[in-house]
Amino acid sequence: MLAPETVAWRLPQVDGTDREIVVESCRICFTELTEAELPAHSERFGAFALEFQIDTLRRMGALPVIYMPQAVRADRGPSSVGSMIVAMMSHARYLLGQLENLRRNTDLEWVTANYGGVTGIQDDAVFNLNNTDDSGAIADAYQVPIRAVRDLLAFIGYKNAPFDLLFNTLGFVENLFYPTDDQVHDEVLAYYRQREWRLTPGLTVDGSTLGRELTEEEKIKVLATSSDFWSREIKRGEAMVRRVDAARVIDRIGGRPVHEQISSIIVPDEDLKRASEVVDGRVAIRVLDSAG
Repeated sequence: MLAPETVAWRLPQVDGTDREIVVESCRICFTELTEAELPAHSERFGAFALEFQIDTLRRMGALPVIYMPQAVRADRGPSSVGSMIVAMMSHARYLLGQLENLRRNTDLEWVTANYGGVTGIQDDAVFNLNNTDDSGAIADAYQVPIRAVRDLLAFIGYKNAPFDLLFNTLGFVENLFYPTDDQVHDEVLAYYRQREWRLTPGLTVDGSTLGRELTEEEKIKVLATSSDFWSREIKRGEAMVRRVDAARVIDRIGGRPVHEQISSIIVPDEDLKRASEVVDGRVAIRVLDSAG
């Protein structure tokens, strides 16, 4: 299960205000720990743990988190460089999304498949392009011949990766950025010290994109595990969506089910019997040694 989270980045403006860049990050997180560190870690994050070998996670596509510091409070200088990089990444992804939208809507095969009833697109037909403001009103309008759009896209895309692949790759990278500090609890470098790795959706492997949506039946099962957490709404653009609706699932990687790649499941001693019944011999189970 890859759970969504919204991360807000503050970007100081020249007028003294802060602009907020909100990035939706969908991920499952792993922490690199020694055996001796696990008991203390479990006090904060829970007594149950899934153990993976680092090589296994790497083969699954997990990467270390890219920690970026937010701007120091009340500082409008170079300390905001981390937030600026995240913001520019967001703008670059938006640009690639716009280019991919243009490519699709000037491609006869894609238009026919998605709209139907289209038998041709004349090169001299006019493509209407509109920029809208936050209220949805048209701020700028352009009329461009489709031939000109196609020629421009062919020029930009020459010897380049497809726009949709670039768009998805930047989305994958966006999911790896995370602040160094826990601003909620005012802990400096709290996140940076966690040595976190992440597995995120979006990459294309063997012709398919990692991370599928949950089925309605799966959503019911997930909600039953923790309704308060999974039914909580997060902001996506201008809309609010349930966390379970924004979550993703990766159940197979490299042709193997993910659960077969777990080294062991670590549980408290009092839960060993129940955990053994649930796992039924499919994965090794170890008892958490609270003494380290």
